[in-house]
Amino acid sequence: MQDDPSGDLGRAAKLAAAVLLGVVAVDVLAVLFDLLERGVLNDAAAGHMNASAASASDSRQRSMGIAQLILVIAAAVTFLHWFRIAYANLASLGVRDLRYRPGWSVGAWFVPILNVFRPKQIANDIWRASDPAAEPRQGWRERPVAPLLHWWWAIWLLSSIVERLGSRVGGRRFGRERAAGGKRGRHRGAGTARHRRPLGNHRRAPHDRTATGSARGRSDQPAASSSRSDAARGAWARMKATPARQ
Repeated sequence: MQDDPSGDLGRAAKLAAAVLLGVVAVDVLAVLFDLLERGVLNDAAAGHMNASAASASDSRQRSMGIAQLILVIAAAVTFLHWFRIAYANLASLGVRDLRYRPGWSVGAWFVPILNVFRPKQIANDIWRASDPAAEPRQGWRERPVAPLLHWWWAIWLLSSIVERLGSRVGGRRFGRERAAGGKRGRHRGAGTARHRRPLGNHRRAPHDRTATGSARGRSDQPAASSSRSDAARGAWARMKATPARQ
């Protein structure tokens, strides 16, 4: 039993379309959840923080992010599967002299620089060669391409550029905010250290005065002892002189 390429192509197209519709539906639901999240944040900014509402909003956003990631991956896989079958199916239509091998219908999307124009060239070949009015053996390359295909590719490139720019701007902004937060933390630490220094000086001041006073006391002790000795010798001399005068 011979496989029917057109049947495989039809099933692949229906599957890719169904997954793409799922992506659109989840994106619409994500916008609604974002609006609810914004309401929770506005309430928190106004001082009316609801812990249960915030927890529920976080759970919704987390679940929606996981669903979007899974559907985007599924959409990419199903689209590439359909794209490869559509390009490989041209040979069964009798088309000759294809510019690229069927493997490039998938690999061209992942090669830098090449992914800017090679997938569009393959899409052009699919459009031209699958036209029922085209001659499969000759002249199919001169067939016109619908403007819709050009618009599709232009929007794809523009969205990719905007996404990359947005990621870079967001990353730089996060880096600046993180650096600013670190500077504020260092300033607070320096301010605390400055406030602690006078306290340390005040604690050390009595100790210094005591030590200074003790040093002064120790330096005055020999002088006091010397004065007391002189006085004692003078009194002893007077006592000895008194009987002689009598």
